[in-house]
Amino acid sequence: AERIGKPAANTLPAPTHRKANATMHARQQAEIAAWVAVNSAAFIASPKDIDGMLAEHYWTNSKARVSRWNAALKIFSQDFVNPSPDHNPWPAFEIIVEEIFLSEMLTRVWSTFLVSLDLKHGKEEFSGLAFSIFISHLEAKNRVLRMLLSNQGKNEAAFDRLNQLRRQVEKWTDLFLAMAPNQAVAQKFAFDKKRLVDFAHERGYYNDDQSTQQNQILINSMSRGFTTNFGKWSANPELNRRIIDGVLACIDQDTFDSHGLPKSLAQIWIEKAHSDTQVLVDQLNQLDNQTAASEPHFLPRKTK
Repeated sequence: AERIGKPAANTLPAPTHRKANATMHARQQAEIAAWVAVNSAAFIASPKDIDGMLAEHYWTNSKARVSRWNAALKIFSQDFVNPSPDHNPWPAFEIIVEEIFLSEMLTRVWSTFLVSLDLKHGKEEFSGLAFSIFISHLEAKNRVLRMLLSNQGKNEAAFDRLNQLRRQVEKWTDLFLAMAPNQAVAQKFAFDKKRLVDFAHERGYYNDDQSTQQNQILINSMSRGFTTNFGKWSANPELNRRIIDGVLACIDQDTFDSHGLPKSLAQIWIEKAHSDTQVLVDQLNQLDNQTAASEPHFLPRKTK
């Protein structure tokens, strides 16, 4: 719990000017997810074809993060079954669960985008990738929910906080999925299909100018809620950043420039050109077996 209470060191090979911003909290991923959803129609209409290697960067790092989650949850499961008066697993457990819940919004929004893109072009290039990450994320979340329910009585306050976060993320996700141009695909990744339909129907009452203003208000409101109510630490900040690098690298530069990121994420906009290159470099390094995902920093170190 003491080790997880500090941000993980950055593992990305990057210039000095980027090191300070190379990590990311999962709530920033939620903000990116909202921004992608709001502009998804323009991004899907872009004539640029996504490079398969860029899309795979999202898959590779998402898989690495899920593996870390599962390794951590296995340890927490043992901690809950065999409690010790000298060890309180809840602070570290909450950090992991918050990341799993918060980042699910991006998983669902980006999966909707990739599947919609495949349908637009009449092919199945990215759908398998999207569903693979979605299912893996869902399995990790379901494991968390079972652990929360079975241990609810051991920490009612933590249970209530995390359950509140779960409900917030689910509602916000459905609200922003209602902005996807292909609602049939959005329904595959929505939490509540009826709620999604209601949100989409409500959006029909706004003209373009009103929708733009409303979208910004919604993103700001969501960000404030996630920032003020929950922890500041993230379990896998470097992987969160790599996942976002992979998402942004798939967006056409001209389209990206005309739909600027929220002000709180302006530094990511500045770094996008470098991110595009870094994603490719990372992929080439992986092909050469020169990089590997590091173990979670909260796992006990192996001794020889």
